[in-house]
Amino acid sequence: MPDYQHIRLDKDATERIAKLTLNRPERLNALNDLTMDGLGDALHKGLEFDLDTAMTMAAAAETITLTSWDHAEGTAAIRESRKPAYEGR
Repeated sequence: MPDYQHIRLDKDATERIAKLTLNRPERLNALNDLTMDGLGDALHKGLEFDLDTAMTMAAAAETITLTSWDHAEGTAAIRESRKPAYEGR
């Protein structure tokens, strides 16, 4: 199973449950390109053809709920008159 930077994918074969956890609490689990890529990859490669998994759950790390898209880099780039350098791209 791939190692994702901002999400965790855990499978419990006994219970037939997969759990996707947003794991970016330092940014209140705000989405960015790397997080979205990881979610897409986990859903496509990790679960799409997994006939042994009956249910998928989503969660946020450290009881912090998902806020929004992470605008920190875009805002910093505007202030510094430069093109944004998004993490993971």
